[in-house]
Amino acid sequence: MPTNTPAGTALPATATFAEAYARLSAIATKLKGPGSATSIDSLVQDVRDAKEAYALCKARLQVIRTEVEGLEHAEPEDL
Repeated sequence: MPTNTPAGTALPATATFAEAYARLSAIATKLKGPGSATSIDSLVQDVRDAKEAYALCKARLQVIRTEVEGLEHAEPEDL
């Protein structure tokens, strides 16, 4: 189950895709929500957090893509 990492707290190196995605979703919701203009003071930290979470998601997706491509080219007896 994903855990919410407080804003400004680095995601752990062992964070899952779900945890990073939850962080991205929370930041997007915060920025779209009412009062987002008043949270301008936290904008830089939100962008840092979002970049970190995005990078983790992107890296994880690349690993999965590589694994799936390997399975596509594997012989049935290798599976």
